[in-house]
Amino acid sequence: MKIFQREASIIAVLLISLFSTATLAASACEESQTIESVSPDGTVIKLMDGSAWAIDAADAMIAVHWMPTTKISVCECKPINNDNDKTCKFTNHEDRKRIDAVLVK
Repeated sequence: MKIFQREASIIAVLLISLFSTATLAASACEESQTIESVSPDGTVIKLMDGSAWAIDAADAMIAVHWMPTTKISVCECKPINNDNDKTCKFTNHEDRKRIDAVLVK
């Protein structure tokens, strides 16, 4: 019985750690946005706010399946040079898949 209690305690700690990590990641998000369009090859996503984002070729295979009106979270944005350019992570609210995006406009 003590072995089962120990395993249950370990599982509880792991679940709490996982939940805490998810909460931290969510709090790093700048905003929620809606996709206006996705290029046929998935390498460009335009958002309803008028911004355009370049998508890495490796992530384009995911982005090509995202549809207009899809809600995404824009998270973990970082500047990439002295201009207003930045890189962010997009997370699809429906399938929870995450891709890297670079602001181009």
